[in-house]
Amino acid sequence: MKHLIFLLFMVCLIVCKGLTQIIPLDGQRYQDSLTTRLKESLSDSDRAFTNFLLSDYWFDKDSVQSKKYLEQGHRFAIHSRFMQALFFYFLASYLYDKDSKKSEQIYYKADSLLSEFTSQQANLYRAFLWGNIATLEQKLDKNVSYLDIQLQKALPFAKASANATQLAKVYSDISLVFNNLDELDKTVYYDSIAITTVDTIKDKANQRVMNVYLMAARNSLYLHHYQKAKALLDKSYAILTPFQDNTYFLEYYELQGKYYTDLKEYGSALNVLDKGIDLAMRIGDDFRKTLIQFQKYRVYAFQKDYKEALRMLFVILRYTDISLSANRLILYKEVANTYESLGDYKNGMVWLRKMAELSDSLAQANITNNINDLEAKYQNSEKEKKILALQTQQTKAALISQKQQSTNRLLLLGCAFLLAIVGGSIYYYRKLTHEKEVNYVQQLKQVEQLHTLGIAQAMLAGEERERSRVARELHDGLGGMLAGVKLNLSSMEQENEAIDGVDANQGKLEENMVQTLGKVIGQLDGSITELRRIARNMMPESLLKLGLEKALKDLCDYYTGAKCQVHFQGMDIAKDVPLINQVYIYRIIQELVSNAIRHGAARSIFVQCSQNDALFLITAEDDGKGFDTNILAQQKGLGWHNIQTRVAFLKGKLDIQSEIGKGTTINIELDGYAG
Repeated sequence: MKHLIFLLFMVCLIVCKGLTQIIPLDGQRYQDSLTTRLKESLSDSDRAFTNFLLSDYWFDKDSVQSKKYLEQGHRFAIHSRFMQALFFYFLASYLYDKDSKKSEQIYYKADSLLSEFTSQQANLYRAFLWGNIATLEQKLDKNVSYLDIQLQKALPFAKASANATQLAKVYSDISLVFNNLDELDKTVYYDSIAITTVDTIKDKANQRVMNVYLMAARNSLYLHHYQKAKALLDKSYAILTPFQDNTYFLEYYELQGKYYTDLKEYGSALNVLDKGIDLAMRIGDDFRKTLIQFQKYRVYAFQKDYKEALRMLFVILRYTDISLSANRLILYKEVANTYESLGDYKNGMVWLRKMAELSDSLAQANITNNINDLEAKYQNSEKEKKILALQTQQTKAALISQKQQSTNRLLLLGCAFLLAIVGGSIYYYRKLTHEKEVNYVQQLKQVEQLHTLGIAQAMLAGEERERSRVARELHDGLGGMLAGVKLNLSSMEQENEAIDGVDANQGKLEENMVQTLGKVIGQLDGSITELRRIARNMMPESLLKLGLEKALKDLCDYYTGAKCQVHFQGMDIAKDVPLINQVYIYRIIQELVSNAIRHGAARSIFVQCSQNDALFLITAEDDGKGFDTNILAQQKGLGWHNIQTRVAFLKGKLDIQSEIGKGTTINIELDGYAG
């Protein structure tokens, strides 16, 4: 039951705007003093501020009056940057219940403008606005966000303002959230700070002080700290006594009734609660009346007077504000439980079914309510627009009748000035747009040039590496073979001289020469084979004579052996592909096949090449070891770098699919006529 009462109280908190001013309990006297002040001779800033305070006073009483004073204040605030900042603060407060999202946005703007000032007054209003932003978060059930804003924003600004009343209010708000989160130690801690701070204030007859005392009393009752709760209620009563019809008396009666109920002094509880109900009916506060009536229900339930308890629940349920739909769910359950206590199980089941039906329809009811609220806001907005339009027309008519000529001259000057601004703006915009386009085109060209230069540099580097490789092969391979031939021929020459000088061993020497000659012929054959291999690597002869398709077929046949079969399939390969592009395609496939054999240990490789207009497609599949494609990003080998460089030169795309133990598939798309 504690949580139900607290839920009802929380609904009251979130449907009401957080206090934006420290308003005295004697509201009428406060309003009269502000209205009288406007009749005095004031500076523009003082007149603006007084209008803002009146706008805030009328906020929840008369929206037309509130808006009128807000606009009047705005007119007098134009010469003061601080007053302009306060205008946005009071505008956000005016929109608090009308458009919460827009209100929050304007609060942020006001905070940005107020951040330019370091005065205590600026800090006080920043504490006000952050407290209201926190309350907007609480409306969305964001208790953690609410607490964070109070601790990180509202509290530091309240301290910097040196305003004890606002500081106590922030501490009290923080204690409320900790109570809601059932963190009781922190609730007591922040309550005690709030009360200590309030006790230092001389004039306590204002709304914020009452909020602090009554909130602390409420928390104390929930924590069963009855002696502390009684002291706080007595302090509240002493402050409220001169203001018998003040709405804060309703909360006092509610809490006083709970105090007597918890102490089982049911007669005193009913007496106090009846006073509260009478006052609520007199001043027309239905919501607070339901909270007090719920306390009466608790008294009857504790007395086991279930008939009276049931009657009181039905009285409460007559209050049908849609904002209490969630609470009605709990009230329905209380009705069902009360019927059960009376032994009327049939009606108990009926109310449990109602509770289930309401739970299902609550979401739809909220949607309908939102639509109705929007419609009502729209209608109110239209009415206000009509009133303002009528006032504006009357003002314009008076001005036209008095200063027609002056107005016309001002209009002409204004139009000329506006046309000059528009013309200048158009010219500047076109010039700026043109400059942006030129800069963009230049940037694109620079990027393209850098890309082309990068490819060219890579190609030149590749050519240099190719020259180095060929030189190394000629020196280490063919050079070594020819050196061996030279040595063998020199040996033959020496043996020939020996034959001419000695006849006895002539037969044996001739036999040696024949063997040496055979060795020389073998070395020459090897040299020719090596020379052909080097020539093939430099520029395949079949590519020059027979074209790309036949050259690729010869390449695959060349790599075919006992350990690996390389199959080639060519389709629609054109004859007019530029020779340099043919070489690049040949080298790409050569590198792919070589990698599959050397690194992948493939036993079967399938290479397919096809062409469709400029689009040249390459597919290479093998049954080798496969690999993790992620290592390619760290791969520093020349072979893979050469493939990427040539694909980039031919404006192509490369896709690799490989899994360890499942082979590799590489698909490449090229522009056969690129360059």
